[in-house]
Amino acid sequence: MYTADEGGDNEIWVMNADGSGKVQLTANSADDLDPRWSPDGTQIVFASNRDGNDEIYRMNADGSNVVRLTNNPVDDREPAWSLDGASVAFASNRLNAGSTTAGSTYRIYTLRAADGANVTQAADTSARHPDWGFIGSPCDPFGGCTQSQTPPEE
Repeated sequence: MYTADEGGDNEIWVMNADGSGKVQLTANSADDLDPRWSPDGTQIVFASNRDGNDEIYRMNADGSNVVRLTNNPVDDREPAWSLDGASVAFASNRLNAGSTTAGSTYRIYTLRAADGANVTQAADTSARHPDWGFIGSPCDPFGGCTQSQTPPEE
């Protein structure tokens, strides 16, 4: 999965590993960016400015059923699924979880993936590009590896 500007704005595409079978999943006059597969591969979260500013959206893996998860006049970007698919982390320049005022610093927030509810500030310091890829896994970089697991090879 990737984003490409093949007509004046960035859209989300998928293709086979050999480059064949390109399929455009989004088509509008806005930029659709930062797509991420859900852990089960059935959905995609992404950022888009299709409603005027950057917001977080979710859609089915085939591009259908687009749902807006955030609705705030500040920028919400860089979504990342939790390992269980229940939550999405994202970067926002909102002042706090309930704020509609933009600040100068981006912080990490989380929300419920099903409906965008329960927006919670997860990081109190300047932060961007959330990634839950290892947290809670057998080789969590914060907790180390369990005795039965070995770190992934580089």
